[in-house]
Amino acid sequence: MFEVVRIDALRSRANGPVAQAEGSALHDFAFVDPAFVTVGCRFSVAEGPVRLTADGAVDFWSASVYSRRGDNVYSINDRSAVAGQFDLLVGTPEQLVDAQAASTDPGETVIPVEVDIDEGYLTLRALVDEESERPSVDAFMRSVTCATADPAAG
Repeated sequence: MFEVVRIDALRSRANGPVAQAEGSALHDFAFVDPAFVTVGCRFSVAEGPVRLTADGAVDFWSASVYSRRGDNVYSINDRSAVAGQFDLLVGTPEQLVDAQAASTDPGETVIPVEVDIDEGYLTLRALVDEESERPSVDAFMRSVTCATADPAAG
């Protein structure tokens, strides 16, 4: 399984001209939108396709798959996904054909994402449109998995 990390605003703890004072409204990133929670995952398809999933649903999410060089190779949001579920299978054309042949669940929500890269990364952002929804958005983001797919699971 690949590590899924939460992406928050970075603050420099060092002293010097780039360090921001504690409590400063300035961050090391030019803009971090507090209305979104963001997670990321680096992956490799060298050992097989990668399954990216999350449990449950939130009001809005968007995901992008990037090459190691930062080229956006795929984007999707909950409005385009099957039943609003975050469930992607990222792999080479050959890997996806093999996964489809092994699939036995006609009602699955997985969306195949064909890539011509060996390594890449995913960013997933979820909207917190009301502060009272933050716990459910945080739970959704904590449920994100990023792992080499089980060939039998398709």
